[in-house]
Amino acid sequence: MSPPPPAAPAVRSWESMALDLLVLVLFHLPCIADRASFAAVCRHWRSAVARLSKEAPPAQIPWLVFRSPAIGSAVTTVFCLLSGTTHRIRLPADLAGAHLCGSHPGGWLAAAAHVPGGGNNMAANLFSRVREKVPLPSEQQLIRPGTLCPPGFHLEGHPMFQMRCQLEEDVLIRAITFVSAAPSSAARCVAVAAAMTCGHRPGIALCRLQIDGHGTPRWTVPKSAVLYGIEDVVYFEGGVVPGFHFINNKEDISVARTSDVRALHGYWSKVQGQEDDDVFSTLPDSVYIIRYLVVSRGRLLMVRRYFTWSGSDVHQTLLFRVFECQIKLNHHGFEIYSWAELERLDGRALFLGRGCSRACELPQNSGIREGRIYFIDDVGCNESLKMQDSSRYNCMDMGVYSMQEPESPCLIAPTLHPGSCSSLFGAHKIVACIKHEGELEIKLFENLEELRAYVGDRTVEVEIKGTIQRFMLEPSSKCPPAIWFFH
Repeated sequence: MSPPPPAAPAVRSWESMALDLLVLVLFHLPCIADRASFAAVCRHWRSAVARLSKEAPPAQIPWLVFRSPAIGSAVTTVFCLLSGTTHRIRLPADLAGAHLCGSHPGGWLAAAAHVPGGGNNMAANLFSRVREKVPLPSEQQLIRPGTLCPPGFHLEGHPMFQMRCQLEEDVLIRAITFVSAAPSSAARCVAVAAAMTCGHRPGIALCRLQIDGHGTPRWTVPKSAVLYGIEDVVYFEGGVVPGFHFINNKEDISVARTSDVRALHGYWSKVQGQEDDDVFSTLPDSVYIIRYLVVSRGRLLMVRRYFTWSGSDVHQTLLFRVFECQIKLNHHGFEIYSWAELERLDGRALFLGRGCSRACELPQNSGIREGRIYFIDDVGCNESLKMQDSSRYNCMDMGVYSMQEPESPCLIAPTLHPGSCSSLFGAHKIVACIKHEGELEIKLFENLEELRAYVGDRTVEVEIKGTIQRFMLEPSSKCPPAIWFFH
């Protein structure tokens, strides 16, 4: 009788994997979604996630949220820059069809209804188990000069109080931002600022999320409000007057205190060291500028975005410049703002979006290099088109700008189409500023050889400012504008 076959080696359970080895694997999974999936395997793996979260918390790099182009759909695609993967999530039914126009750390999204029957104005937390929701006032409660004042508006002391007002229909809320606390905290008394379009003009309104005598929150228009040229808003506590800081197209700052949403404090500002001989003042008329406000390391930053405009709602971003706010008091005790340009971001990356821009400190395992500026297609958009049907809006001008030369030629990641896998970013293009006979132009080049051929034998000054890459989306794709989501 032959001896029995040797017993098969015991299969070790995944639960028996050494904790140190699990932590080592986790270190290469900086995305919070990947760590959540890892923790769901078993209790042992969950303990590894808890241990690493104390030693190396997941990077606070935002997700990029793309709403479905289908009208009224609640399905949303989120893209993680850290892992190069997409996830599908479902928005609350109240947000289906609404325009996503703001976000807040901790999983909060702000949405504004701007199509018939499409969603409600509210802030919602996508990560809370009960899906916390905070209602925001209807966009129908806005005003414009020369009309009949609608109910629910507080205009005491406002210069338009003696004027006639009426309801403004189809008003698009462009951006909503919050104070540093979550929208649901402090007994619903957190103020919200909104930059919105009244008759296609940027304006300002603020809302304290407390329930008034009528049972609903209300927008308040600050007195002495600068209603024209508002480009971005952020909540900043580091100034002499903490509150919502608005910037206009002349780079002037207005501040609204959260303690008194009826008052608006205006401050003149200028770019430090940049007078009328600023070389960028000689740019051709086809180059436009918009501005973003970002809070970073307790300081206020302004980012200029230079882009070309074809006149047919097609634009192309060329260059970014970053400035840090310098706040001083003059001999009268008034606050003076000035802007000093930064050449480097020193361990940071910027994520730009109206009302939701953030500066992120980059941990060792993030895979994102410092000096990167990620941008979405939220400038020069046809807002009347978005109000009718945001799925018809073509989001093409999205990508990443690098203030320094990147070492790797490309980042590999899937596109937004399930099942496909290709480069998320296109080829690097060199951003060069060329000065010739006192005039400046900003040009993009595929390589240095193309730049040399363009310059030729001319006597010019050339400065390479950085590189730019576009997100690789199908040219024919039509989808609502994306937004950064801070988990």
